Amino acid sequence: MGIERMPSSPATRLPERLRPREALQEYPVRLERMEGEIMRRNGAFPEIASLSETQILDFAHFAVDPENPNGVWVDHRPGHNRSFVFSENSVLDENGNDYGKINIKGTGFVSLGGVGPVTEAFKGHHIFPELRRRILRPKKKISSQKHVASEKVVFGLMSLEDATIDYDNGERLHALGIRTSRGIAIIKLKTIFYPGKGIVEVETLKKEGVIPHNFDPVVYVRATGSDHRIRDYEDPEFFPRSNRSWLRKRKAEAFSSALKRVSKEIGKEGITIEEYVKWFAQTLGRQIGILHKNGYVHQGLHKRPTGYVHPVDITLDCRLVDLDNVDTLESIQNNLRKLEMTNTDPRKMLEIKKVRDVEAAKHSLKALVKSCQDVESIIQTGTDSGLFKKKNMPSFNAHIMEIFDRAYQEVVT
Repeated sequence: MGIERMPSSPATRLPERLRPREALQEYPVRLERMEGEIMRRNGAFPEIASLSETQILDFAHFAVDPENPNGVWVDHRPGHNRSFVFSENSVLDENGNDYGKINIKGTGFVSLGGVGPVTEAFKGHHIFPELRRRILRPKKKISSQKHVASEKVVFGLMSLEDATIDYDNGERLHALGIRTSRGIAIIKLKTIFYPGKGIVEVETLKKEGVIPHNFDPVVYVRATGSDHRIRDYEDPEFFPRSNRSWLRKRKAEAFSSALKRVSKEIGKEGITIEEYVKWFAQTLGRQIGILHKNGYVHQGLHKRPTGYVHPVDITLDCRLVDLDNVDTLESIQNNLRKLEMTNTDPRKMLEIKKVRDVEAAKHSLKALVKSCQDVESIIQTGTDSGLFKKKNMPSFNAHIMEIFDRAYQEVVT
């Protein structure tokens, strides 16, 4: 049974520049404000730290049916079915670093029915499937069935546990000088929009068996920098070749934005795509090097459930994000104990995961070069560096890998 939600007073709302922006692009999504309680908030962002608790709770938005007359429209990126850009204004941390975007995650599953230009067949409908029909696999590798039941994740939601891990790891990696996302707030949801029922108490859905009793859904608020990943434009899972023209346009827009962001950050106006790729290779090598030298591995850079290596959690401004996959020697040891795998050497596992991180980072660089080859003429009209011509790609790729390897080795040795 749905419950009535009283609209919040304008006086308690977020400042206008931090509120969801109206943007009717290819993938609009309706939003509604949910009720919740603040579990974490980050004092490292001065403007947001000055907000009241009531204002922070105004980040707790949820995707609902777009035909609903209430709510706000925002952009939704295909392939990211439980998160979207909340605001694209300057977001400064305590050191003046501008993250530029606020992203919220755990907003319910938004099905686009496929990928490519929006059509009547697949407007951005929200789906919150029942537990028996749609469950994500456990995020952690589980080899023993007795551990599976407590690890399941409801599709479209984010658990308090995963959000807390990501938040804490973001602060740890940021302190090491790694380019990453940072948590702004974690809001444990008391209500959720459920199709056909409206806004429903989370506890009611738990009693009905829709949400597991040990799963506490949250809206996770992050400062992300670029919100586009390399994989967003090179992963065949999301973009069939039949949408080539549309994909090329979207890709060019994303890379143009990334070049402007990087140009501003490094203080060099109008960098070329060639300069951008070289900066990216050097920066990524250094980031992976810092990660490994300090005893961390990412894992999320390596494989998806389908089993092929591809660039998952690296943004177009070279940030390592989605940190609930991050592992250490200690966490590997703890997992092995839980799984009663006493014959497995945790140090050897850590080294294997480091190798996989490096392999995946290089795979990401190849995907980045491929995308740049596709959009150079659009972004830099009349410019032809020659490096992205098919005949020159092998030597250019080799040069990019050398830059990455050199930056990585300078850190770890």
